[in-house]
Amino acid sequence: MEPCPLCSPAADRVLLESEAAYALTDSSRTEESEVVVVPGRHVARVDRLTQQEHDDVLDLVEEVREGLGGRKGDSAWGALKSGIGNLLKGAKEEFSELGGWAAMRSGEWLWELIQKSFQNFWERANVDYFFRKYGTHDKKKIRGVLVAVAAKNGAALGAVTGAAVTADEVTALVTAGEGVVGLPTNIAIAATAMGAEAILLLRIELQLLANLGKLYGVSLDADDPEDILTILAFSVGGSAAEAAGKFGMKVGAKVAERAVKGVFRKDLLAALKRIAAKIGVKVLQRSIVRYTVPAVSIGIGAGWNYFSVKAVAKVACRHFEARGGKLE
Repeated sequence: MEPCPLCSPAADRVLLESEAAYALTDSSRTEESEVVVVPGRHVARVDRLTQQEHDDVLDLVEEVREGLGGRKGDSAWGALKSGIGNLLKGAKEEFSELGGWAAMRSGEWLWELIQKSFQNFWERANVDYFFRKYGTHDKKKIRGVLVAVAAKNGAALGAVTGAAVTADEVTALVTAGEGVVGLPTNIAIAATAMGAEAILLLRIELQLLANLGKLYGVSLDADDPEDILTILAFSVGGSAAEAAGKFGMKVGAKVAERAVKGVFRKDLLAALKRIAAKIGVKVLQRSIVRYTVPAVSIGIGAGWNYFSVKAVAKVACRHFEARGGKLE
């Protein structure tokens, strides 16, 4: 097996380097300004990066863009959208893995994504790293930065997806039936784009929940996802919050008890999966509604995602504080 060209690049290709990432000239490109930013450690998927690797990559992307010209504000936003765009590509691959459009419409994708991704986010979250990165031990200030960064990432995601999806494509998709097989290529692409956006938005929110949970000192577990589902259900509202309330879930409390061996009873597990499905449907409905408004989908997508992340953060903080979490 040949060595990875990104893991062992020639020294003259390295333009910038940080503790966990570096920027290289792209030998596969002809333009002199083409640069590749990669983590120092080889990983199979973007979601396997540590928090520091993820942050270092985005920081270097911004630094490279500024060095290649352009105003600071423009390059920072452009770098963010570029980084989010790359993450979106990975989410499009995951769209099929989670069951495609049928799973998106049923809401089943959300439970599967939590089971698949949250534990990794939880293990990556590190309070000492936050202290070093942000140069303070003030957890309230760190909370503010974490929420702001996640909300900005959500906004960039909305802008990127809004530029790729038209209102006509969404309308055709909604009236197309259960799947996308046999649909025109542009409609199938719209389905994948919106599904990928929902997946990546949930990833952003799950990572924020993991970071805030660690910061508050409240333990979260993908195998016991009631806390996660409670926060998500009451942040999206509507039928998801109603279903959670009927089940007895409420912000700051726990309902489901585990059996002696640490396994949910089947009826409790089924109830949590039904609530997760309602949340999944609600997330997708929001995506569809905002992209059916002609000409303004970019701005609406960015704004809607921004406030969606903010809503999750607000409910999460209330929940963690009621569970005894402290920022001291």
